[in-house]
Amino acid sequence: MAKPSDHEAIRVLADTEAIKKLKHRYLRCLDCKQWDEIRECLTDDIAASFYGGKIKLRGIDSLIDFFIQFLTPTRISSHTGHHPEIDITGNSRATGTWSVQTYMIDTQANVSLGGMSVFHEVYAKSGGVWKISSMSCYRIYEEMWNRNDISSLKLTQVIQYKSGNSP
Repeated sequence: MAKPSDHEAIRVLADTEAIKKLKHRYLRCLDCKQWDEIRECLTDDIAASFYGGKIKLRGIDSLIDFFIQFLTPTRISSHTGHHPEIDITGNSRATGTWSVQTYMIDTQANVSLGGMSVFHEVYAKSGGVWKISSMSCYRIYEEMWNRNDISSLKLTQVIQYKSGNSP
């Protein structure tokens, strides 16, 4: 097998880092409910599948509508992506697998939810910019608890970010 040129190796490393940055931006926009900014992370025709295929969506508007309905103003979320396995499969295509840790507080129901999922993604590069074109995930575990059961537990600060509003 031929050894990649230095130029090719640098391109693969730069593309891999760009995809990592894309994923982290996507997760930040998701948690901050920055729906306009999250659009910049996704292709218009994105395909998404959640909970092992129980929820399937096609198109950027369908996916963002799902996020808006699920991540209501009374739900505070934190998603962190770990252990990226990214393969650059061409000049404008790549695949990736991520472990994603989730924590959510529903202030209306006063419950918390935690879990870990594995995401399989496909990325497309257009105009020099990487975007997520497909994502599917399945849960490894999920747990939920009533925050009323912990008498000392209090939510002491919540900052609501809006599109274009950053700290």
